[in-house]
Amino acid sequence: MPNQFDKQTQRVIELASNPPSLAEHGTNRHAKQTTGGKKFGIEYQVARIARDFPEILERMKRGEFRSVRQAAIAAGILRPKPKQPFISIPSDADPETLAAIISEHLISDPETIRATAEALLAKLPKSRPH
Repeated sequence: MPNQFDKQTQRVIELASNPPSLAEHGTNRHAKQTTGGKKFGIEYQVARIARDFPEILERMKRGEFRSVRQAAIAAGILRPKPKQPFISIPSDADPETLAAIISEHLISDPETIRATAEALLAKLPKSRPH
């Protein structure tokens, strides 16, 4: 019978089928721990999932996750990475360049652009009469 999972998912299944051990809560955390001490390494994540989240471990064994990271996020051990791209704005950018960057990368709705412009204008210091 051919395997229905890709290599990455197969690796997750293998790790979940034979997870490293991790000390129980309230015990000497250095005793009988086979994760090598790497708190956020793959072995540690699998061991944590095996110890604290058996339902996630079963899902890993069924091939529901393509990576240990996905399983660790589902368990709440790790946080997902933000999906916003990093946008570099030159410090000497002129207003037209700033407007182009904002409209292209950050805000595409005209009403939101207008409201943002008004909010920026409201942040300007009030001019004093001469």
